[in-house]
Amino acid sequence: MVAGALMGAERTKTEVGTHNLIFNWRYPVNLIVSIGQYSSEDGTVSEDQMVCVADEAAYAKSAGKNCVVVKAPA
Repeated sequence: MVAGALMGAERTKTEVGTHNLIFNWRYPVNLIVSIGQYSSEDGTVSEDQMVCVADEAAYAKSAGKNCVVVKAPA
């Protein structure tokens, strides 16, 4: 399940980055995306906790920009 979600996140990041947002502009204007991902297979983590951990992963400055970060259960 996690591998499929990771592939979907990578595909989303790539797809978003290929679209030029402003046509007829001298330079292409593209978006970058950072996606944080977390899963709890045993169901002991609440939805709020999962969102919080995924947000931490998405905002991890060490990972850089335009990336997908997977946070493993502690």
